[in-house]
Amino acid sequence: MVLGDFNSRSTCWGYDDTDTRGDEVEDWQIDNNMILLNMPEDTPTFYSRRWMTTSTPDLAFATDDLSPKLTRTVLDPLGGSDHRPVKLSINLHFNPSESKTVPRWNYKKANWEKYMGLTDKYTKSLKEDSNIDRVNGKLNKALLKAAAETIPRGARKNYKPYWTEELQALEDEVTSTRQLAEESPDEQNNISLKAATARYRRKYRQAARNSWIKRTEELNLDRDGHKLWKFTKALNNEDIRSPVIGLEHEQKLVSGKQAADILVDNYEQVSNIVTKQRKAEVLSQMQTTTQKEGPPERGMNQPFLLEELENALKALTDTKAPGPDKVTPAMLTHLGDKAKCKLLNIFNNIWKSGKIPQIWKKASMVPIYKKGKDKKQASGYRPISLTSSVGKLMERMINARLTWYLERNQLICQELAGFRPYYSTEDHVTYIAQNIEDGFQEKKHTLAVWVDLEKAFDKVWKDGLRLKLKQCGIQGNMYRWISGYLTNRKARLQVNEKLSKEKTLKEGVKSYAPKKGRYRAQKGDIELGILASIAPWLSWNYSPK
Repeated sequence: MVLGDFNSRSTCWGYDDTDTRGDEVEDWQIDNNMILLNMPEDTPTFYSRRWMTTSTPDLAFATDDLSPKLTRTVLDPLGGSDHRPVKLSINLHFNPSESKTVPRWNYKKANWEKYMGLTDKYTKSLKEDSNIDRVNGKLNKALLKAAAETIPRGARKNYKPYWTEELQALEDEVTSTRQLAEESPDEQNNISLKAATARYRRKYRQAARNSWIKRTEELNLDRDGHKLWKFTKALNNEDIRSPVIGLEHEQKLVSGKQAADILVDNYEQVSNIVTKQRKAEVLSQMQTTTQKEGPPERGMNQPFLLEELENALKALTDTKAPGPDKVTPAMLTHLGDKAKCKLLNIFNNIWKSGKIPQIWKKASMVPIYKKGKDKKQASGYRPISLTSSVGKLMERMINARLTWYLERNQLICQELAGFRPYYSTEDHVTYIAQNIEDGFQEKKHTLAVWVDLEKAFDKVWKDGLRLKLKQCGIQGNMYRWISGYLTNRKARLQVNEKLSKEKTLKEGVKSYAPKKGRYRAQKGDIELGILASIAPWLSWNYSPK
């Protein structure tokens, strides 16, 4: 354990901002694999008589194996001291149990009308507060409390979409007749077993066929390809759970937390790629660009409207996986009217102050196997980031304004088709086919060069991205929000329900999964992380390097 008065500021332990010393303490924590025992919502430990403010400079850290056994408690002040005493209790008999999969929410049986009323009730007391983390935490608790009272959890194991009570009765009949045939192996019992088995198989095939026809008739394959993939797996009785990941480390195979730590260390190394000289050049260009700035456009500063929130909510997909705060998109799309107004007020407060909840900048990363790669090496997996659904909702609102500004001012190269409305890669197929045909007609050769950017999301340079945004005229609240959102981003990697140590990813942006399987991105999901990956196209005045 490491304890002391660190005299540093960071949002991780309750401050409204992070200073230079706070960054140094966070870097020290990561380098030494320490876990912070303080929580942002804990009672402040210091009262400044001069400034008449409370804060928490007293911090406690512990190693990963020791932290689950420790409890930190802030006590009442003693002897007129400005500092409150902090008590750390250790339970030597505590043995952490194996982590288990949390039952998922069963939205089909949810009482959404009651949920809407409870969200209005539980968010009624939420008020504006300078501590954004505290307000966001209260919002999350209110939504999860309403969900716990109105949405059942859990699902049937080995679920078959075609299973009926009649099939269950026929299967029970096969089981009983088989047991009778084994106990009394005569001709009559054998005939009964064959007849029961034939009835069961005939009904089984018929039910599976009817289920297939019904489901495929209802599917929109342009949008619901993942449902067809999942349904096919269920029909074939295939296990759709994530496979156990095992990595080679020091000539032995490791899994669970050890594998998660190896993967997150690998992703951290990938993000550090920029030279000091290049950083200095961009800093100089940033200062020059800032000096030439005029007043920002109205949309970059004005508060958000309820209509913008409603449009962003309509674009959410209920089945997307939640982030570290456990709030799902479905809990947001079914908010009551009063709860929506409260959420809009919180968003506008964040927009105005530029202070972003730290939980929005944390990600639970899930490794996805790359087909054809070595399953025992960290390079054989790519990370998919699961972040706060509340944070992504505000991202979507900001991105709508950002995209409108970029498109109106023609700041995105017209040849770029990805992640843009009214553009399609099919257009490029048509263009290149026409170019090839024109070449044949003119008896010329057509040369095509295909470029694949390795680890595009992981290697996005944040300072370079900030400069491009500045050069595009992004200012005011919009620039401050995006810049703050890219700062101090942290991540833990999850392998088979085991979490790695937390890492700060200095460069790179979050990436999203393809539209298949458990973790997927939405069609047209142009969030800031995706927009950052096309940053080189935003301004041709700045040559990307």
